[in-house]
Amino acid sequence: MAVRMGIVCFLVVMVSVSAWGSSLEEKSETPQPGDLLEIISEGYRLYGEGKLAEAESLFQVVLEKDPLLPERGELRLLLAGIREHEMDLSGAVAHYRLLSIYDPASYRDGEYYSYRDYALLRIEYLTSEPTWTRPEREVLLRELTSALTDHDRARCETLAKKGDFWFGWMYSEKTLSDRQSSLEYLFRYLLEAQVGQWEEIWEDQWAIPLYPWNDPETSYDLLYCTVSQGVFGWEWDGLILSWDEWRNSPF
Repeated sequence: MAVRMGIVCFLVVMVSVSAWGSSLEEKSETPQPGDLLEIISEGYRLYGEGKLAEAESLFQVVLEKDPLLPERGELRLLLAGIREHEMDLSGAVAHYRLLSIYDPASYRDGEYYSYRDYALLRIEYLTSEPTWTRPEREVLLRELTSALTDHDRARCETLAKKGDFWFGWMYSEKTLSDRQSSLEYLFRYLLEAQVGQWEEIWEDQWAIPLYPWNDPETSYDLLYCTVSQGVFGWEWDGLILSWDEWRNSPF
């Protein structure tokens, strides 16, 4: 009887030690903040190399391990962009919706615009009927040139993309705007400008120049209406201030 009790006690102790050891092992496998940053860094590398599926998997792992990570805003934007690239628009909207409910003070936000504001505008863009888009670049450029030349605001409104619309300065960062705010600015000085022939201002970025641009609050003398390829086709997506002397610049 004593021998049998001894065996039972020994087994109980062994099971307890095994369970305690297993708990330690599980704790040691929990990623630490430094480990997560290494995973993020590897995800950025893969993203930069165009290995989107692999990068997406790493970003998802990070967010599952630490949903309150300060970098989660950036990661959500990248994940939404990957879903857009794959034409999974509902998946992209789901990421943007999550980002739109975050308190921007709780994560590392964008330097030039609010990630939350961008997410809300991007949701509008992805869930709207894309009547502003054209399958061919030249078709859109011709229509937009005609509307600008005629100072036809109604036609310009139909051609400007909904959602995120960009405003910026040549060779500098762009800031986030929206269609209505941009059109208000455009039509404030459009009557004084001449509409030029569209041109490629950098690779795959086309624009219609408006010169002279007589905004008294800036020293820039030229405004570009930019056209690029978006999710649905070719789109008028922004305004860029520049100088006329830069048009033939070797930059």
